Amino acid sequence: MISVVAATCLIGSSAEAMLNAKTDFHAVGDDVTDDTAAITNWIATVILSGQTGWLPVGTYKCTAPVLFLLNSARTTGCTFKGDGVGRSIIDVRAVTNSPQVLLTCTTSPADNDYFKMTDIGMQGSTPGIVFQVGNENFSDPVNEPVLEIQVQNFNTASTAKAVELNYVLNGSFRIVAAVGGNGYALTMNQCCFSTFQGAYSAILGTSIHLTDGFNYGNVFLSPDLENVTNCVVIDGANCVNNTFIGGTWSYTGAGIVATAGGANRIVNPNPNPPSPGTLAGFMGSTVGVLIESPLFAVSTPAVAASGASVTNTTGQRVQVLIWGGTVSSIIANGLGIGVSGGTFIVNPGESLGVNYSSKPTWHWTAIP
Repeated sequence: MISVVAATCLIGSSAEAMLNAKTDFHAVGDDVTDDTAAITNWIATVILSGQTGWLPVGTYKCTAPVLFLLNSARTTGCTFKGDGVGRSIIDVRAVTNSPQVLLTCTTSPADNDYFKMTDIGMQGSTPGIVFQVGNENFSDPVNEPVLEIQVQNFNTASTAKAVELNYVLNGSFRIVAAVGGNGYALTMNQCCFSTFQGAYSAILGTSIHLTDGFNYGNVFLSPDLENVTNCVVIDGANCVNNTFIGGTWSYTGAGIVATAGGANRIVNPNPNPPSPGTLAGFMGSTVGVLIESPLFAVSTPAVAASGASVTNTTGQRVQVLIWGGTVSSIIANGLGIGVSGGTFIVNPGESLGVNYSSKPTWHWTAIP
């Protein structure tokens, strides 16, 4: 006869090995009791022991900055798990310092590997940063992190940030990040070859800001960029070769505001602009950006004076057809070409002009 045995927690199982913030460290999680000491001890023990840390359902109020100091797990990594981003919450709204939560390493060398946090939420309120990964001087590279978290900053200051990533390499991120008014949901400084998913919201601010250091080779898969003034701002000279694929882009200002950088690409976005947005308004400034989408029409500019050129500032690759008039040569990126007409491909930032005695006609068409 086959016996039926009820499922139990097996000795030595991963569930039993987890360090429970409530039962092992006496955190309360009622959002009234000050759990600072319990959460601090829980984090330090998880990092030191190599066991997985479990944050059960609850809201854990902390009144001092929360520090994930990774020195003892610099090369081995550590793991923190919760029961859902809306159920297991670290509440740092009472913390006056910024960042309110910091992940760092101070050993030498200070780079660290394999930090993992999943199904945990953070609630803060600061004109600074709620959750900061790495120091802003890039002294502690963070390698191969995995973050599946929610971070909210209820402050409405223009300097408020939900998440700031500093010198992060080869990370995997699924983040829900939001600020209460102005500010930035996600700020990236020196982040390279990482993958991002999730939702990023800042009602009067910016969803994603690529700015300081070398931000390159990152991929944003179906980003949910909603209820913001600008979806993506790129203003760092070394922000290059980043790719945004699909997603929804809902804004009152612009989808993309890029004033620096190069070879950044937006592929098939879904613009959903509320008033006063239009499809054309998606492109606030497109320095170093290529937009690939069948949705955006390109207006044909006037033919410049003979010998002068027009720069493609549309953010899209365009096909330009030139015919008629009396043309001696075409000028492509400042170089004269001995032809009188034809079809030319002009990439963003490139220029096209005509030497003529009688003005020709041209027509610009976006290449999706």
